[in-house]
Amino acid sequence: MTPEREEVEGISDRQLVDALGTFLSAFHWQVYATPTFKVPVNGHHARQAAQRWIATLGSDVYAYVAYEKGRAGGRTHCHALVGGLGGIPTTHSGLNLRALALKRVERSWKHGDIKVDQYDPRRGACWYVSKFPTDGEIVGVMKRHRVRHKGSTQM
Repeated sequence: MTPEREEVEGISDRQLVDALGTFLSAFHWQVYATPTFKVPVNGHHARQAAQRWIATLGSDVYAYVAYEKGRAGGRTHCHALVGGLGGIPTTHSGLNLRALALKRVERSWKHGDIKVDQYDPRRGACWYVSKFPTDGEIVGVMKRHRVRHKGSTQM
């Protein structure tokens, strides 16, 4: 969003952010990640890196990735909602498989640091990634929420 563009065809930036956030909240997200780059990159390189990263996570994995230039130094970084990692039980044989899945997402990013958290809809990530609605993209085929059955242990 640029300051000089306050409205697009009668829709304010705030309305666009709210609409995109609401749209994104209808999908099944498992991870919220903030990948960064070791070296300055342009938008094209950031998009390619994020697309390749999502592809390494599996054929069913999808994401909404927003690209942002940081205030300190203007360096590009990403905010990503990630889903399609599969049903991951909380524990199995004493292992925390959810933590292992998060670690897999973290280790697969090869371009710099990354912060990876389990997605929590109460924290507003769908609206946060929507703050620059023209600087984001869908990677893969997103899947909407499914009704969970009692006793489900999916991530």
